[in-house]
Amino acid sequence: MCIRDSYIAVNATGGAVTVNLPSCSSVGAGRILDIKDANRISGTNNITLDGNGVTDTIDGAATHVISENGDSVTIVSDGITNWEII
Repeated sequence: MCIRDSYIAVNATGGAVTVNLPSCSSVGAGRILDIKDANRISGTNNITLDGNGVTDTIDGAATHVISENGDSVTIVSDGITNWEII
């Protein structure tokens, strides 16, 4: 993992959580984020990844939901307007 890449452990024990992603254009192409349901509760309290506003998407969609306990997702920025799930 590159120094500018990030692991994000999400705590959803208090309820559903939305993770607002930075804009793809601000982080540049190739930026990788690993987002994990750290408390294994996203089956009950979903974790929603939200592209930055109306311009950025996640695999072409406005949001992506983590809804399986302990699940994770790895995304990479195209540097323009899309986070791609890898």
